Amino acid sequence: MRGFICFLIFAGSAILLFNIIRYYKFMKSTGKIESMAETKKILSVPFFFLMLFFLGYLFVGIFRRPDIVVAAILFGGSIYVFVMFSIMFFIVRKIRDSERKLNSLYAEMKNNLDALTQDSLTVFRVNLTKDLIEDRGGQDLYASDLIAQSYTDLMLSRLPSLLIRGKNEITPGLFSRDGLLAHYRAGHTSATEVNFVRRKSGRYCFVRMHAALAAQPGTDEVVAFITEQNYNTEMVNDTVLKKALVDQYDMITYLVGNEYGVVIGEKAQGAKGSLFPKSRYGLYEEFINEQVTPVLCGEEDEKKEISKALTLEVVEQRLEEKEPYEVIISCRIDGAVYYKKFVFYVVDKEARFYIFLKSDVTERFAKQMRFL
Repeated sequence: MRGFICFLIFAGSAILLFNIIRYYKFMKSTGKIESMAETKKILSVPFFFLMLFFLGYLFVGIFRRPDIVVAAILFGGSIYVFVMFSIMFFIVRKIRDSERKLNSLYAEMKNNLDALTQDSLTVFRVNLTKDLIEDRGGQDLYASDLIAQSYTDLMLSRLPSLLIRGKNEITPGLFSRDGLLAHYRAGHTSATEVNFVRRKSGRYCFVRMHAALAAQPGTDEVVAFITEQNYNTEMVNDTVLKKALVDQYDMITYLVGNEYGVVIGEKAQGAKGSLFPKSRYGLYEEFINEQVTPVLCGEEDEKKEISKALTLEVVEQRLEEKEPYEVIISCRIDGAVYYKKFVFYVVDKEARFYIFLKSDVTERFAKQMRFL
C-alpha cells in the first residue's frame, strides 16, 4: 500500500510539473496575442501558486507519511488542473486563430483600399463604433469631405449634393452610421448603394458606394472601408446596347430601388398617347400609381393584376427568375386605346440598380388585330 501511495504522490507531482511547464509556455505566448497582452501580469499569479503546490507535493511525498485519501486528493488535483488547462488552451488557440484571420482580413481590406484610391472618387476608412473618420482619399473629394471628423457629419454635409426626388424626403438609409452598424450586426460584411448626385464640379452622375465591414483586430470596433466610384452613363448604356438594342423604346430610365431617373425620353411630353413621367426624377411607385394605374383598360380585377405586376417587389422577384421582365398594358389616353410595353433589365443586383424601358407597341397590336 505504501508503494501505491508514493506512486500517486509522485505521479501527481510529475503531472503537476507538466502542467507548470505548459502554463509557462502559455504565459510566454500571450504577448503575441494583442487582446491578451495586458493580462500577462495577472497570468503570473496562478503560476506562482502552481509552484507552491508543486513544492507542497514534494514535501508531503518526501517528509510526510500521507494516507491513501491524501494521496488520491493530490493526484486527482493534478488531473483536474490538467483537464482545465487543456480546455483553457483550446479556447485560447481558437482566439489566436480568430485574431490571425481578423488581422489578415483587415490588412487585405486596407491594401485594397489603398489600391482603389487612385481609381475612386472618394475613399474613407471609418471607425463606426467611435463615429470617427480615420483616413480619407480619392480623386474627387468634396470640400466638406476634407474637414469632417465624424462619419455622421460627413453624411449630413453631403445631403445638398444628393438629387432629391419624389416628396423631397431624405432618410438615413443603409449608409448612415446606424444603418451600417445594424447591417454588420445582422451578419453582413459588405454594403452597396447607388445614388444620383451632383459632384463638386456641378456635373450630375450616378455613383456606386461600397462599404467593406470588419471588426478591428484587438478592439472589436466596427470599421468600414468605403469607396465611391463613378457609375457613369457609359456603363448603363453598355447594358442597354448588349441587352435591349433589339427593342424600339421611347424611354430609358435608371431605376435605383424605388427611385427613377429618365435618361432618354419623349421630348414632347404632351404628344398624343404619351405616357411620360411628370418629372425626370421621382419615385417609381408614384409614377405607377398616379400615372399608369389610372389609365389602365379592362375590368377592375385585371387592372389590379397589372398594377401588381408593375410593383417594384414583383419586378425584382421576376428578374430573379428571368431577364428581361416584360409587361404589356393597354391604356386609354386622350380618348384612344394605346398599348405600352414595359421592360426591365438588371444592371447591378446588389445595389438594386435596374434599367426600365418603355415602348409603344400600339401599331403592332393593330396589325395583329387586322389579321384576326
